[in-house]
Amino acid sequence: GGTQVCAGSPSAVLTLTGQTAGVPVARWEYATSCPSGPWFPINHTLTTYTSGNLFETTCFRAVIGAGNCMAYSQITTVLVDPVTRPGQIIGSNVVCAGENVLKSLTESTGNVLRWEYQVNCTGNWTTITNTTTNLTHGPISVAHCYRVVLRSGVCREETTPEVRVDVVPASQAGTLSGGNGSICANSQGGLLNLTGTIVGDIVRWESYSDCVGFTGVTTIGNTTTSYDIGVLSATTCFRAVVRNGQCSEQFSNPITITVSQPSL
Repeated sequence: GGTQVCAGSPSAVLTLTGQTAGVPVARWEYATSCPSGPWFPINHTLTTYTSGNLFETTCFRAVIGAGNCMAYSQITTVLVDPVTRPGQIIGSNVVCAGENVLKSLTESTGNVLRWEYQVNCTGNWTTITNTTTNLTHGPISVAHCYRVVLRSGVCREETTPEVRVDVVPASQAGTLSGGNGSICANSQGGLLNLTGTIVGDIVRWESYSDCVGFTGVTTIGNTTTSYDIGVLSATTCFRAVVRNGQCSEQFSNPITITVSQPSL
């Protein structure tokens, strides 16, 4: 009967049965293009046969009889699975707190059985029910390690090298205060100060004439925690923008300076 083996392994015992009593086995034959062949002889005359190590799917048959009176047995096929290759996990090794981990498995051979992770890269591995080569996991707030377990056919399971994903704090934009509140047109808007918890760098300040939809932005090239508004002729709102590394930008609360126009 046919068998299934991992590349580099021999077949199970192949057994010829049902042949006419007394008719000898002349030889066995094999082919790697089944069933058309070409067929190659095997110098073996017993009713059982075990192949050498196989590296591709191979068919076998026995030739029975002698002289001009020959017959072929049914063909049996030994399926050969490629050796499992664990490949490697790719994707960013740093995420911001509260974000998902995105990973992919590449250069592998075999079917993904599961993904696994460790919290803080210590302790037991926890199974993620995912049998694809792409992973979305999270959101996470502390470091995690990941690995993939896979197997090709009947070959043994293999596990990828583990990869570590570190977590950096999410951006925080602090609290914006100050300014002169309500002023007359062409008066000083006052000084704004950004205080409180600031995580990341101040990348810019912004001003808007639309203090509801925050459209029509004007970028202010200021990266300090204070900003002197200067003279205003129309109502304007301001905010600071903070970013920590690769994390998303965060906006401070807006401050609106209301400008009153002079009476005629």
